[in-house]
Amino acid sequence: MAVMAMHNKNILHRDIKTQNIFITENGICKLGDFGISRKLNNPDAKAMTIAGTPYFMPPEVCLGKPYDGKADVWAIGVVLYELIMLKKPFRGETVQNVLQQITKSTFEPLSQDVDSDLKMLVVALLNKDYIKRPSIFQVANFPAVKKQIFAFIDENNISDEVLEIIDLISTEQESDSDEGACQNEEEKVAKDNDREKKG
Repeated sequence: MAVMAMHNKNILHRDIKTQNIFITENGICKLGDFGISRKLNNPDAKAMTIAGTPYFMPPEVCLGKPYDGKADVWAIGVVLYELIMLKKPFRGETVQNVLQQITKSTFEPLSQDVDSDLKMLVVALLNKDYIKRPSIFQVANFPAVKKQIFAFIDENNISDEVLEIIDLISTEQESDSDEGACQNEEEKVAKDNDREKKG
């Protein structure tokens, strides 16, 4: 929800990583360290300056290409993968090795006991193809995410405070292209699971 609020205002965090996510005594996760965040002029604008922590940089940043909010989405994918597997998806002894892994290698598949919705989410977030990677608003409509968002809103009775975010989720859900994106990711995960079983 924090990233949705930022992206709604055309602000890129640019350094989302496990070390910048904090948990309060009430168990609420909060995003911090906005030192290298950047506000774009409009929703279609892109940034060019290379910034962030190498392990969490998306392929487009590693290659020096323009990037936008989907760079933050990739970083969330790296964080999620690390929380599940207790290791980063792309590793190397040097920064250059890490960047090469990110741009050219595939990550180790998630464990067989990981929930299928969670697998689908990780695959979508860590899609090297910038065009096919979902926006944060599309991510919010993935089953594993949307359920948690609305549960959090209800549990903390904050629906009035986050009406704009709720509207964004609802609006995005109505898009046919978004539904197609989710279906494509489900099909891809299913194929990956089949390969794992055959392997």
